Amino acid sequence: MKQKTNSKPMTQVVSRIGAIVALVLSVTASLWGGENTVFTFNGNNGANPNGTMVMDAAGNLYGVTTTGGLANCFGNTCGVVFKLTLSSSGHWTETVLHKFTGGSDGYFPNSLIMDSAGNLYGTTPYGGGNGGQCNGGTGCGIVFKLSPRPTGPWPETVLYRFSGTDGAQPDALAFDSLGSLYGTTGNGGGGSASCASVELTGCGILFQLTPTPSGPWTLTTVHTFLDTLSDGPGPQGLVFGPGGTIYGISFAGGSNGQGCVFQLVPGSGGWTFSLIHSFGGSGDGLFPNSGVIIDSQGNLFGTTPEGGTDHAGIVFELSPSSGGTWTENILYSFQLGTGGYSPHALLAFDAAGNLYGTAFNGGGTNSRCTNGCGTMFKLTPSGSGTWTESLVFRFVSTNGGNPAGGLVLDPAGNLYGTASIGGTANDGVVFKFVP
Repeated sequence: MKQKTNSKPMTQVVSRIGAIVALVLSVTASLWGGENTVFTFNGNNGANPNGTMVMDAAGNLYGVTTTGGLANCFGNTCGVVFKLTLSSSGHWTETVLHKFTGGSDGYFPNSLIMDSAGNLYGTTPYGGGNGGQCNGGTGCGIVFKLSPRPTGPWPETVLYRFSGTDGAQPDALAFDSLGSLYGTTGNGGGGSASCASVELTGCGILFQLTPTPSGPWTLTTVHTFLDTLSDGPGPQGLVFGPGGTIYGISFAGGSNGQGCVFQLVPGSGGWTFSLIHSFGGSGDGLFPNSGVIIDSQGNLFGTTPEGGTDHAGIVFELSPSSGGTWTENILYSFQLGTGGYSPHALLAFDAAGNLYGTAFNGGGTNSRCTNGCGTMFKLTPSGSGTWTESLVFRFVSTNGGNPAGGLVLDPAGNLYGTASIGGTANDGVVFKFVP
């Protein structure tokens, strides 16, 4: 299985040709006019933002950076949780809510969600200090909670520390209607030996964390993933649908071994697991890694970074039928080049039913983004089942590059997102797009 990396591109001297390309792209990007950088990271206040931000009722933004903050995690900085607040003068101010320290605290955070009381919940794929199976004993990852304070850092509570046999490298979380947390681990869990590494055995699990009256949270393994044609190793990206059904993706597995979408249906006897789509058919996508979203009719929408007609990724829709089968509709197949390709993040709907997303690469090259800094795109439904793609803007590194997190809409329909590099320090930015 492919693993995510946290490598940080080094700033290079821009050649004369590269400067001309950057200038042309800057002029082109300005033609759309609706995108602007609202915050730039500088290392100490975070670096390389990742995952999808959340917005509270007051319009504040919350997110994580993979690195930045304290410098004691395997030669890199450990990551932070941040809050951005819009002032009356129109400027955004950052508060660093937590700087991860590594070890028992976890490091390299990758997701956030918020409950109705304003508490933040997230995961780190590393750290926790619970056993020697992962990363030389530093731990297999944690689930954490941050409790709000009026000012300054928020206190952290570690809800669970993974040890490997119970899963390793947790990903994004989701709440059910009763307040339990659900999530996945990309590795560990003791399942298929074919997923074994030097430290771990298992293809990952889907877990439930339930609070108890005395305080600790109890972990229950809902499903152990296997490396078989009817299962899928490397799960991530959960969403709840009608009746409490859980949907998610696996990076690998399925009938073609190139990724799948799965569901777990609750029942009186427990959960029933099944695959609803296996990627890898003619013109289909490959190796999904960003989860799915669901509309009011129960259709699922997502992306794959590879596959399609130009092997540059796709946007897909999966629609359920009364017989329990699902039909895939490929809404757009990306092409290599300046239009953008290789999408890595969750999609977002606006109020009119249009889909917005980002492509990690493409959009032209410069010294910071050798495969292109990425783009933002829009898909508009025609009403006859077809969708029209339009390029919203190109990233040019000065306004961010290589977006890897999903988009967030505010009540006015403005979109917010993160780019993992770019900005003045090349440590990433938060951007806003006004349609």
